[in-house]
Amino acid sequence: MHRCLKVAEIQSTIFECYDADQESSTLASLARTSTAFTESALNLLWRDLHSLAPLIMVMPDDLWNVEIDEERVYGGRIDTPLMKLSLTRALEESDWSRYDYYAQRVHSFGGTKKFPRSGQTHLDPSVLNMLSASRPARPLLPNLRSLRLSFKPRTPDMRTTLLLTPALLSSTLTQFSLFSRTAVPPELPEFLSSIARLCPNLRTVSIRLLENNLASPELASAVEKLILSLRHLESLDVHKIPIHMSADMIRHLGGLPALRRCVIDNQVGFDLPSLQLRHLLTTTTTGSWFPELRELSFGAPTLESAGEMIASLECPLQRLVVTISDDARAPQPLSAVASLTRSFHRHACASSLTVLSIQCYGLQQTHEDLEAPAAFASLLSLPALQVLDIQLPHASQPTDTWLAEAAASWPHLESLRITSGSHGSPRATLAGLIPLVVHCPRLRGLSLSLAATPFSPQAVPPGAGNTAITALDLQRSTVVGTPPPAPVRVLRCLLLLFPRLQALAVEGWRSREERRAWSRVVGLLEESVQSPPRGEMD
Repeated sequence: MHRCLKVAEIQSTIFECYDADQESSTLASLARTSTAFTESALNLLWRDLHSLAPLIMVMPDDLWNVEIDEERVYGGRIDTPLMKLSLTRALEESDWSRYDYYAQRVHSFGGTKKFPRSGQTHLDPSVLNMLSASRPARPLLPNLRSLRLSFKPRTPDMRTTLLLTPALLSSTLTQFSLFSRTAVPPELPEFLSSIARLCPNLRTVSIRLLENNLASPELASAVEKLILSLRHLESLDVHKIPIHMSADMIRHLGGLPALRRCVIDNQVGFDLPSLQLRHLLTTTTTGSWFPELRELSFGAPTLESAGEMIASLECPLQRLVVTISDDARAPQPLSAVASLTRSFHRHACASSLTVLSIQCYGLQQTHEDLEAPAAFASLLSLPALQVLDIQLPHASQPTDTWLAEAAASWPHLESLRITSGSHGSPRATLAGLIPLVVHCPRLRGLSLSLAATPFSPQAVPPGAGNTAITALDLQRSTVVGTPPPAPVRVLRCLLLLFPRLQALAVEGWRSREERRAWSRVVGLLEESVQSPPRGEMD
């Protein structure tokens, strides 16, 4: 064997090419091939574990038993039997030797896994109690760094998983994530309290619920206490949990020296009045406060309050997502959008912001003279912008002039999405896309409402077509003109701008005539895709 293959770092680099889930037999073979490969292969083979069943099954054969617990029947045949592992006797200290040999290699536990058709094995509830009682003072996975819990409808032994996990907790844990699309077990708040007590070195916390009504007051309180107990957080993601963004919570987050990512969807915004919040943020974001914060996502009750918070956060943010509460009922005028966007003027993030998303749903329609270009004018002062996603129902539409200014201001733009609902007719035309194609060579995604007025082919500089975009979202776009332009002319303009276009989304028609016209455009596009190469269209 060449001496280079005996270097552990080189072995790990090579073995990383094998997926531990899909090619576990290959890694096991490598571990048996040579003693020089054993440690590196076993470390990778056992690094990520989805269940404790494999570890228990390396213990003495007379200790455990596996039997069919449930049979899933499809089409009159057994498809994927669910296996249950149980213990046949009490644990002895000698039973743990092989378990310890492999358990020390586990760094990540939990999450989801695609099991083979032969089924999956879960633990009988009594196994969890016996494991914890046998070693009450020692964690079952002594080098665990990442713990992932995922709860779905009909997930086997959901509650017993929570009874087990406190035995996994220790100071080595640095990442914790929980995702649930069903009602969470009532033991969860107590488990989170255990994390706050036993895992002081957590750096990444993600707790995401799929629906608003899944979080109880007890769970929200436990999440708050967990956050307030952690001093080394680098990333925080809380979704659909109504935690209180009180002054104490804001001070705590602002004082974290390594916090780089903060995503909080608490459904209710901030507990403090706008003026008090602004004063607090102004006094806590100077000096050493929020020194590393680069990604922020938060909800607010109004556009004005969101703008006040942004103006007060003097951080060089790189990614910002603002969501106005679905429960907002007061009319949100377009002038409020301008107030929000003006908060970026001379802001610390003006030269660093690359991703901006403003989402405002469920708001009432208002009638104003302020146009979208004026409302979005301050965004043109963000030269590093790569992704812009604005979803504002009932807002006015961008114009060709504004699109030209945006293209010149954002040379690094990769994705542009502006959704204004059904209020008003589109004001930008197909010609308004030309500056985007010419000045934004990195553009990969585009979603706009347009008035599909054909332009002269000479308006597009030679070789200026965007070859990266293969799908366009032109929902609520119109086909205008008297008489209406021929669908083939509309498609010719689109293909001049996007030569590799293969799909077109144009739902939201205002009339039957527009529906027929766009259906014809889509049909012609499908024909051109199915019969390459594309020639000159008649």
